[in-house]
Amino acid sequence: MTYNISGRRDELRIMTDLMVNMLEPTRPTHLLYRTNLSYSQLKKYLSSLLNMGLIEERIEPYRAFSVTDRGRTFLDVVGAELGQNSGFVTTSERSQVIPQDRKSWLTQVTP
Repeated sequence: MTYNISGRRDELRIMTDLMVNMLEPTRPTHLLYRTNLSYSQLKKYLSSLLNMGLIEERIEPYRAFSVTDRGRTFLDVVGAELGQNSGFVTTSERSQVIPQDRKSWLTQVTP
């Protein structure tokens, strides 16, 4: 996980974490738990992502957020830029970013 000098996640990392958790439609409460954000922080980031067109809100059959095609492209670019530092691997066949498990990462790094 990337942190700034003060030990906190930067905004790009928080937005990326949110979007990875929204690859499938996800309810706001689940996003709170998975990303460890307060409600006010979540509202701020969801509003920003909605305004940029990276996510969309769905109301039926329940309120949920999911990543748009533009958001998936963004995740591919950011995942490729952050690469091994972020713990994400991009997959071109599914055009999304997938969390990389530690075991496979360790086998790639160790000779």
